Amino acid sequence: MQQIEVKPIIQSFTLDTLPPTMNEIVAMAKPFKKNRKCSPYDLAKKKWNLIIGAIVQKKKLKPFATPVWIHLRFFVNKRIDRDNLRACQKFILDGMVSCKFIVSDSQNWADITYKEDSPVDGTVVEVTVSDKPIYKQILIEY
Repeated sequence: MQQIEVKPIIQSFTLDTLPPTMNEIVAMAKPFKKNRKCSPYDLAKKKWNLIIGAIVQKKKLKPFATPVWIHLRFFVNKRIDRDNLRACQKFILDGMVSCKFIVSDSQNWADITYKEDSPVDGTVVEVTVSDKPIYKQILIEY
């Protein structure tokens, strides 16, 4: 019996701005002021949920209903520490869940890989999502 190879569904989008880094997230963790209903962190999450949702809608990306493989490629200078950079994923992943592009960002639903590259004009983060493991395939393309 001949097996039919099913090609992965691969969708991607780019960001021209870096979501908050770890240092920025920590700075947002200041106590609430009496007249504020949301912390700066809550406001940043809402902002990035809207940004990611708008990109997904504009690009007409189809939602994934199965576990996904996500590759984040950061185009930044080397002055940003890796731990700061990795914290950016929180806003990207939560935004994809919020707009229902992916079901969940838990480890049962999302396998995440990273790569850092030198800056490129206009692109700061490239997000690639697939329904099949894609990291080896992406490495070949680099």
